[in-house]
Amino acid sequence: MKSSVCWRNTFFSMMILLTLFIMACSSSNSPTPPKAYNEIFVANYYGANVEVFSRTADGAATPLRTITGLNMPDNVAVDEVNNELFVYDAGDLVIKVFSRTADGAATPLRTITGTELDSTGDITGLMVDPVNNELFVSGNDSVFVFSRTADGAATPLRTISGFSNIRGLALDATNSELFVADLSAGSIYVVSSTTDGVATPLRTITGVGGVEGLALDMINNELIAGATSSGGSVRVYSRTADGAATPLRTITTTVTDDMEGVAVDPYSNELFATSLSGIILVFPRTADGETTPLRTITGLPSPAGITLGP
Repeated sequence: MKSSVCWRNTFFSMMILLTLFIMACSSSNSPTPPKAYNEIFVANYYGANVEVFSRTADGAATPLRTITGLNMPDNVAVDEVNNELFVYDAGDLVIKVFSRTADGAATPLRTITGTELDSTGDITGLMVDPVNNELFVSGNDSVFVFSRTADGAATPLRTISGFSNIRGLALDATNSELFVADLSAGSIYVVSSTTDGVATPLRTITGVGGVEGLALDMINNELIAGATSSGGSVRVYSRTADGAATPLRTITTTVTDDMEGVAVDPYSNELFATSLSGIILVFPRTADGETTPLRTITGLPSPAGITLGP
């Protein structure tokens, strides 16, 4: 009798271990659920604020949050790792760092100042790299790289030069590449993000007239460029495009004649573009040719830089 009970206990123990092993294997082989972007952050230049909308907002939507007390905010960047929002405040020539969930007349966590920011021009590329703890800020002809945690009168860690009229930036931290939109040259330069001094381009995409904002889609290996020439368009290139590359797709619309700031959500397959006519347009990511937006957020005086966040 005792041996029978012992055998049953051993059997049940083995079955439990087998079940746990199968569950572990099943869990390790199951696909990782897709990431989700839930919020749109937009620098509202003449509105003197940063407005945060639901990703699915449409029409005259009410913002989820509004950061006030700014002076011509021109661009925004979200640090998802450290839960921070970087805002380039063009009127005061400073970069203000807020909690990502800041609302109202929030006090910045940090404020970056410095003589380099005096030459940043009217449209500034702004990219944060939370992995290497760096912040990329474009001036008229150079990109300044600060420590991500810089505060006060900060000195750049390095300066990447050799450009003429920088507008947008995009950062590929995986491949250590920085994409620089040069309006005067009508080109997008791809340089090493670790460059210090005059950059030698790794690649140069030419013939991009009116290029403004940039965004990278690392899942689909694509580069998105907002352009104001030829009635305004959003052009989509291969991330590795070089030379006089033909866009994979070109999105135009009759709704507006300029599309500048751009952002992409590869998880919901949507592409976002700001227009100084006071709207944010949302297109299917794979749209091509003349396209009617899926949604149009209205009522913003002058939306400029745009980014997405969780």
